[in-house]
Amino acid sequence: MASAYVSPRRVEKFLEGDLIEFPRLFYNHYGVYLGNDIIIHITPCDDEDRSDSRFFRSKFCGITLFKPKVCVKIEPISNVENSCQARRNNEMDRCYKPLDPSKMKEKAETMVGAYDYNLFTNNCKHFAVNVRYGVKRSKQIEKNNNYY
Repeated sequence: MASAYVSPRRVEKFLEGDLIEFPRLFYNHYGVYLGNDIIIHITPCDDEDRSDSRFFRSKFCGITLFKPKVCVKIEPISNVENSCQARRNNEMDRCYKPLDPSKMKEKAETMVGAYDYNLFTNNCKHFAVNVRYGVKRSKQIEKNNNYY
């Protein structure tokens, strides 16, 4: 269910509703492809300092671990890629039925704005999985759980 990594500029490889995975240095970032080169994901709010290399800062979705200020955004996939590749990762289709893409878009539009981020219980993968399947799960964090 996971595809090979490709340049996000080759979005013809992605279908509406695909869960898209972007590899980063120490983690993977996730969003949901909404079609027409658009993705929904969580990211630092515009007024949040995006610099790295500070003590107590983390590159987990580019946000502070303590008092994170993140937002749900719908934006071009080129804003998310950070010069890396991306892939479709719908591996949870084996356990959960994806929502209809039109329902995903409706749900996504209601979620735009401030997001209550938590690295362990409400991270970028939890968000993307919730949009695609209607459940909050993250294999990244729940490696010992057997929901697969």
